[in-house]
Amino acid sequence: MNLALFKEPKLRHIFTYCGSLASMLAVPAVQFFLFAFYARVLGAEQYGIYIAMMAWAPICLEFVALGAGEVLIKRVSRASSSFPEAAAHFYRTTALTLPFALTLYTGATMLLVRHTIGWQIVLGVGACELIGMRLFTGAENFAIATRRIRWANEFRILQAFPRALGVGVAYYLLDLHSVSSLALAGSVGILLGALVCIAVAWHRFPRPSGGFDSTAFGEGIWFAGNQIARAGQQNIDRVVLGWSVEPSLLAIFGAAQRFVQVGILPIQAILRSTYPNFFARGHEGVRSSLRYGGKVLLLISAVGAMCAAVLWIAAMFVPAALGNQFNASAGYLRWLTPSLLLVGFNYVAADILTGSDHQRLRTSLMMISIAIQAGMFALFHEGSELLLAAYAGIGFAAASNWTAVLYLAWRERRDSPVGLAAA
Repeated sequence: MNLALFKEPKLRHIFTYCGSLASMLAVPAVQFFLFAFYARVLGAEQYGIYIAMMAWAPICLEFVALGAGEVLIKRVSRASSSFPEAAAHFYRTTALTLPFALTLYTGATMLLVRHTIGWQIVLGVGACELIGMRLFTGAENFAIATRRIRWANEFRILQAFPRALGVGVAYYLLDLHSVSSLALAGSVGILLGALVCIAVAWHRFPRPSGGFDSTAFGEGIWFAGNQIARAGQQNIDRVVLGWSVEPSLLAIFGAAQRFVQVGILPIQAILRSTYPNFFARGHEGVRSSLRYGGKVLLLISAVGAMCAAVLWIAAMFVPAALGNQFNASAGYLRWLTPSLLLVGFNYVAADILTGSDHQRLRTSLMMISIAIQAGMFALFHEGSELLLAAYAGIGFAAASNWTAVLYLAWRERRDSPVGLAAA
């Protein structure tokens, strides 16, 4: 959906958004069945170990390529001829940053799982996850940058099945039932699927040409900082609680958070399509980006409210889906559903800042919010205290981002010729 905004036929918006939403829901739909499978086969305690094992993967993933995909979207959105150089930079930066990200994942995960899983398994899972998911997202970024949303949807759908296929082969054909075996099998499936995806992208898009771009690397670090903070907001509960609570409580609260993350996907489907347009509008200043973002926010608010209502109703079916060990997850889920609106507000404000070249400010505010959330989870991790900690980080992020946007818009208006004349 190229919300340009609402200048294209409305029917086209609907079809394009439905395609984006379907592609984004394909992955969690399969993951949900896999999630329920893990919960029933492994039980709460072993599933808690699996959650701890995977907690660092989304965060460490953002250290791979260090924002090169976002830089590609920005540059190609403004000048389509820059694609070959930006793509070459993406591949080279991915190779350069992978060793550090993999070392960080392995070390941090071993501290969380406390030697219940061997380092060889952790290293193998990390390598497959980081390489596979970065190639998947890279191909999707190529399509978004060139505004081929249908291709982006196809690449997203390709992510849906490899993990489930790998787990199915391991469990039913190879008779491997341990948490480490199932985790590794799923990650190998992700890697194999990503290789297929990037081969398709290599055929569809212009061939990369050029080398490492130091200017793009510096710019990408700030994009990466924002993505690390976003991944941290979604996973910091698992990282911190892995230290301080029993695996069973981590599994129960983590299950509720997993449902919330599924509820966020329709919001992300909108912003995924509008993201390049924030750069196009933001090139004229923060007020132009804000006018565009205000229209997007109306749609985000409506979709967020509907998703919250659906999750509230879905909470009653959690025990039936996951088993009686997860009864408490339903209560957590009901109280977490309003957070979808805060997430939507935060994402729109953050994209306004990024599109108007205030990426460093966005990243700084996100880092502060994740530090607040981590501190809250470290201090408050018993019963309903977890809800307070969950809302603290996202609440601060939304409030601080919108404060920054409104202040910058006011300052831009004040300093404009019209504003100076009025003064």
